Amino acid sequence: MVADCGATVAKYLLCVFNFIFFVIGASVLCVGVWLAADKNSFIQVTKLSTALLDDETKLVVKEFSEPDVIEQAAYVLIALGAFIFIISFLGYCGAIKVFIFHLFIHFFHF
Repeated sequence: MVADCGATVAKYLLCVFNFIFFVIGASVLCVGVWLAADKNSFIQVTKLSTALLDDETKLVVKEFSEPDVIEQAAYVLIALGAFIFIISFLGYCGAIKVFIFHLFIHFFHF
C-alpha cells in the first residue's frame, strides 16, 4: 500500500511539473510567433519602455530592437518553445498513462 501511495504521488508530481513546463513552452512559443509576425509592435513597446532608463541601457535596448535581431530572436524562441512544448506534452502523456516510450523520450531530453 505504501509503495502504491509513493508511486501515485510521484506520478502526479510529474504531471504537475510537466503541465507547468507545457504552459511555459506554449508561452515562449506564443511570444516567438508574436515577434515573428509583428516586429513593429515590439519595437514600439521597447521605445515606450525606455523612457525611465539610463543612457547605457537605452543603447543596449536600441541594439536589440533592430528588426534583424528581433527576427533571429523570434525564430530561436519559436524553436525553443516548440521543443519545450513537445517534450513536456510527451512527459505529461507518459506520466498520466504510464507510457514507457514517452517517459523515456522525456527523461532522455531533460
